Amino acid sequence: MTNEIQNILEKQYFSHSDLVCLLSANEKDRKLIFNKAAEIKSNFVGNNVYFRGLIEYSNKCVKKGER
Repeated sequence: MTNEIQNILEKQYFSHSDLVCLLSANEKDRKLIFNKAAEIKSNFVGNNVYFRGLIEYSNKCVKKGER
């Protein structure tokens, strides 16, 4: 199945049957898929990691049971 996986990964768009084949790949073929995904990520995002967070604060504090 490795050749079939390689042929699918060379396509720009996947058909329904292509996706079914990729999702049912064995361990050896999954490595090809993960390597291709890493290559695409590297081309578009690079080797950077971005962290985002949200900090909320308020001047009103309430403990449960106290009012």
